[in-house]
Amino acid sequence: AVAEQIGGQIFIEPWGLVNPCDYRRAARFAEKMASVTHGGNGVYGGMFIAACVSAAFGLGDVKEVIRAGLSVIPADCEYRRMADCVLAFHAAHPENWRDCFAYVKENFGYERYPGACHIIPNAAVVLLSLLYGNGSFSDAVNISVMCGWDTDCNAANVGCIMGVLAGLEGIDSAWREQIDDL
Repeated sequence: AVAEQIGGQIFIEPWGLVNPCDYRRAARFAEKMASVTHGGNGVYGGMFIAACVSAAFGLGDVKEVIRAGLSVIPADCEYRRMADCVLAFHAAHPENWRDCFAYVKENFGYERYPGACHIIPNAAVVLLSLLYGNGSFSDAVNISVMCGWDTDCNAANVGCIMGVLAGLEGIDSAWREQIDDL
């Protein structure tokens, strides 16, 4: 149960940041790092997030970034199954993130996975936030927090991916003024 908690995903963004536009390399580094403490989906989540951060440097669309991230993990793992379901739900119902979150709770909620903070429910929040944020840094981060669950980790994953994708000009100054733009 511990091997597939969210830890493999929450500290992994630097591998995407130091490997811009080389998402396969970012995923390889993330796999090595995450496998120190995690296994299975816990590692795949780290690979996915690092690859998304890296891909965001060169791709202009969040769905392309997600596809790049998914390309580095096994097609037959639970992480990929969940991601495919969230993508399909969004394609059929693109208008309301709350409906998608209800779907996620019903099909990928905490009670379906062992441990206190499993990666799958939280990865679903990351994905739905990226999709329903419609390219907006602020909207994507806010959605990830409003979903609840592991709000700090999910918002950090979403914020890093969207921050790279949107660039400084796409991040409202209200996010930066509080920290004196550091």
